[in-house]
Amino acid sequence: MEGGEDKFDLHKMIEMSKNVSESCGSIDIDMLCEYCECFVLMLKTMGKLVEVGFSDIITKCKIIKENREKWIEKGEEIKSVEQLFEVEISYGLGQANGSNNKSLGFDKKSEFYKHIGSCRSIERLLRFILLLQRIIENLHANKEESLSSAVRKAYDQELSRYHSFFLRNTVKGIFYLLPKRETFLKSITDDFTQCKEDEIEGHMKTMIDTSEVVTSYLIDFMKEQDHFELP
Repeated sequence: MEGGEDKFDLHKMIEMSKNVSESCGSIDIDMLCEYCECFVLMLKTMGKLVEVGFSDIITKCKIIKENREKWIEKGEEIKSVEQLFEVEISYGLGQANGSNNKSLGFDKKSEFYKHIGSCRSIERLLRFILLLQRIIENLHANKEESLSSAVRKAYDQELSRYHSFFLRNTVKGIFYLLPKRETFLKSITDDFTQCKEDEIEGHMKTMIDTSEVVTSYLIDFMKEQDHFELP
């Protein structure tokens, strides 16, 4: 969102979803980050607490971009998410998170002692996309389901197992503060009064289908690299 509009754009979101899904096999790093940033803007319409809760996604995008530049300076050719992932694994940094690097063999004298790994950051983006995918799936599957219910189910499906008991309860408390389904749909649709219900359903289906392509591909790719469910 650096230098961009700080406002959710449904048409841009759909375009980004299609572009990323069509680039699986060589996903451009900037494209994936912009895709996730669009999702963050969508979450922003749910309220300040939700926005703050996922502000680290922007941080993860920044880490990935900065790491790309560092590797390029070292002479590595990094254009895609896949290349970045593979290069860091080849250097033994697949599980590096900035605090466990010593246990991976990088002491204080190493240039990688405090390196925050791209593999871990990319997986965090994957989990984030999965969460949003489930939210949209839940809303699409049941037109009567509240936003709060759809988000709660998605959280239980995709993120709760990674969080502590305290954090899970804090997050679930936020669900009660979410806006009504109708308010949310209105906030993400440019001209809600003229947008027919079947058009909204069509947009949801497009976002579900394209994000499914991306998440399924990334999961398979990470498993092939033997770097999935990173700490």
